[in-house]
Amino acid sequence: MKAIRILLFILLFPIWCLWYFILKVRRMAYRTSIFKTVNFHVPIISIGNLSVGGTGKTPLTLLISQYWEDKGLSPLILTRGYKGKLESRGGVVDSDKTDIFGDEAVLMKKNLKNTNIVVGKNRSNNLKIYFNKFLPDVVLLDDAFQHLKIGRKLNILLFDSKGFKGSECLLFPLGNLREPFGAIKDADIVVLTKTKNQDPEVVDQFKARVQATHPRHIPVVEMNYVPDCFVNLKTKEQKSIEDFKNIPLLAFCGIGSPHSFISLLTELNLMVKAEKHYRDHHKYNLRQINHLVSKSKNLNLTLVTTEKDAVKIDGKSIDSDIWYLKIRPVITEGEEIFIEKLKQIYL
Repeated sequence: MKAIRILLFILLFPIWCLWYFILKVRRMAYRTSIFKTVNFHVPIISIGNLSVGGTGKTPLTLLISQYWEDKGLSPLILTRGYKGKLESRGGVVDSDKTDIFGDEAVLMKKNLKNTNIVVGKNRSNNLKIYFNKFLPDVVLLDDAFQHLKIGRKLNILLFDSKGFKGSECLLFPLGNLREPFGAIKDADIVVLTKTKNQDPEVVDQFKARVQATHPRHIPVVEMNYVPDCFVNLKTKEQKSIEDFKNIPLLAFCGIGSPHSFISLLTELNLMVKAEKHYRDHHKYNLRQINHLVSKSKNLNLTLVTTEKDAVKIDGKSIDSDIWYLKIRPVITEGEEIFIEKLKQIYL
C-alpha cells in the first residue's frame, strides 16, 4: 500500500504541488480576512480533523452537546449527513431513517434530547436558514475544520493517536492529511483520541510536534472510549461486558477505523472468532444482514457491531439477535482544560 501511494505521489506530483499551494493560500486568505466569514450572534464550536478517515468527531460532538444540554442549554448541530438523501439540499433530522439523514446524524439524534440537528454539506447556508427557527444557545459544526466560511469561537481539532506516525502527517496521497499540517495553527485545542494503549513516547512526540508547529502554546488533551454495555438491536435488552466474556463473537462494522472496534473488543478480553469489515458509512441491505446471520449460526457465533452500524440496521427484518456495543467518550487527560475551553466561548 505504501509503495502504491509513493508511485501515485510521483505521478501526480505537479497536481499535488498545486493543490498544496491552493490549500495554503485559501487558509491564509481567511486568516487575513481577504475571504470573509459569516458570523452569528451565538457561540459556534467547530469539531474537525486534518486526516482522512475516522478520528472520533461524532462521539466528541455528542459529548459536547450533552455537556450543554446538562447546563440547560439548547444546542444546534450542523453535520453533513454523509450519504443521506438530504446531504445536498439539507434538512432537519426528524426520524431515524439513515438513508435520508445519514448514519452519524441519526446516531446523534438518538442520543440527545434537547439538541436540534440539521444535515447538509452547505453548513453556512443551513445555519442562515434554520438559525431563526431554532434560536440555539450554541452551535456545533461537525467535521468543519475545513469549512472556513463560518466564524467560530472555538476550533477543536482531533487526531487519532494510532494514525500520525511518519508519513501519515503528510498531505494525501502520500499521507492521510486533507490539508498541510500547518493548518493546525488555526486550532484552539487539540484532542488526541484512542491513546489508552498507545506508546506514551509516540504520544509525547506528537504533542511536541504540535507545540513546535503552533504559534502559541495550545492545549492537547486525550480522549478515550469507555464501553458501557451491549444492547440487543431487536429487543433493546442490555447486558454487561462480563456477560459476553465467554461468548464467541462475529464482529462486523463499517466505520472509519474498523480495527479500533476489533481492538476494543480484544482489550475487553472478549472472544472475537471472526470479523467482517465494510467501508465507512456502509449501507446494509437485507441480503448482507441475512448472510451475516447465516454465517454466525453456522459457526455458532454471536453477532456484535458498533452503535453507528446499528442505526443503519435497526428496522430491518432480522430473524436473529444482533448486539451493539454502547460506548461513551471520556476526556481522560486534560478534562479541566477542555471544560474551561468550552466555558470560554461565553466570555
